[in-house]
Amino acid sequence: AHACQRGIGRWFAYGDMVGGGIIENLTNYTLGKGFPLKVSPKKRFKSETTAAIAIDLQAVLEDILAASKFDTELCRELFETEKIDGDVACHIKADGDEVCIEMLDGSWLSQPTISPEESEQLCWKYGIATKFGSNIPEAFYVARMGLLDASEVLPAEDVWFSKDGVPVHVKRGMSTFYAGFAMLERSSVLSLRMVHGASIQASIAYIRQWAATNGSATPDKVGLNAARGTTARTIANKDGSTATIREKVLQAGSIVDAPPGM
Repeated sequence: AHACQRGIGRWFAYGDMVGGGIIENLTNYTLGKGFPLKVSPKKRFKSETTAAIAIDLQAVLEDILAASKFDTELCRELFETEKIDGDVACHIKADGDEVCIEMLDGSWLSQPTISPEESEQLCWKYGIATKFGSNIPEAFYVARMGLLDASEVLPAEDVWFSKDGVPVHVKRGMSTFYAGFAMLERSSVLSLRMVHGASIQASIAYIRQWAATNGSATPDKVGLNAARGTTARTIANKDGSTATIREKVLQAGSIVDAPPGM
């Protein structure tokens, strides 16, 4: 179920111009130019010693942000992923003398095969281990690229995880697009039809009108008589069957003859 709603979110965000515009505008509105991050001691702990420590920690933080391109790329990607997938996870780990931030794809968090003894201690639903009766994650099971050979259990203190659109007791989030995907799908179809209709209108140079007569002076071509050729298109019916319809193709500068009397 979670993979289904995640797929719907990605389809709209990456494969549809309406959904892509929604995510881009929401990200720009929320983040703007980004947020400054500053290390400072709490009021009750303020002293010369803690002030000096805060300065050193600020330098470390700025190095981490610069190495991960947090201000320019990572911050936007984290926000967009949470809205599209419903949740986002990052593995924060040491790489030599540096700190590395690895984004974990939502599909990599999966439920492991565990022994009955382990299942009595922790609940591993949706790849996140919690103690029974607790909402706090204890560990994450990550199968990179869906490969069991590349899987590992990450302690919760090494993972930054955020979810959207669900109560606190629900382990995984819900895509922003899931609740309104039917409406967005209709909006996308409407947009495509408007573009298609506008392109047809732009191809018409002018429309000739003919008087209604009983003779043969009127053209024997009714409707789009300037169209060059026809194309066949198969459409799907609601009952699962298909039907073939024929469409005339208008080239740029076409002259359209209206039916006699119209």
